[in-house]
Amino acid sequence: MSVRNPNYQQVHDLYELCSDGRSLQEFCRMSGVSYQKYMEWLRGQELSKPLKKPDSEPVMGTVSIPDAPSSQTNDCPIRDLNVRLANGTFLKMHHVSLDECVSVLQKLLS
Repeated sequence: MSVRNPNYQQVHDLYELCSDGRSLQEFCRMSGVSYQKYMEWLRGQELSKPLKKPDSEPVMGTVSIPDAPSSQTNDCPIRDLNVRLANGTFLKMHHVSLDECVSVLQKLLS
C-alpha cells in the first residue's frame, strides 16, 4: 500500500523511534513511502538548515613531524596535504611550502 501524500517529517520521526534495526529503505517500503522521494526530502532538509557554530572554539593541536626539514629548506614544496578540521572542513593543498601551510592553518583557526 502506497501513501499518497506522506508527511516526511512524521516518517522521519517514526523511523527514529521505531526502526527496530531495520534499514531505512525497508522501513519506507513497509510504511508505503517511496524511499527515493523520502531521500530527496531529507537532502532538502539538510541543505536548508543553517550552518551551526561549533560548540567550542577550535584548538590548534600539537603536530610533530619526524625528520622535519630544517628551516633552511622551508621553501621545499609539500606535494600533497589533506587536513580535516573538527568542524568537518576539509582542506586540500598541493605543492606548497611549510610556511604557506602554517599560514593557511593559522588563518583558518583565528
